Amino acid sequence: MLIYHATKRVSQYVLNDEKEFVEQLKAQYELQCEKDNTDDKKELLEAKRRMMDLDDLI
Repeated sequence: MLIYHATKRVSQYVLNDEKEFVEQLKAQYELQCEKDNTDDKKELLEAKRRMMDLDDLI
């Protein structure tokens, strides 16, 4: 029953203010993309450092 009520509330919110709901989804998506990009850049930097360390060892 809890899931039903939660789904009903979200559905009513979307129906009543679809534009705001879409804006919130876009904002969350953009934040997640920024975080993913930051994580990817960090991973790339770490890989480059590791390659340089391996080059030094060789």
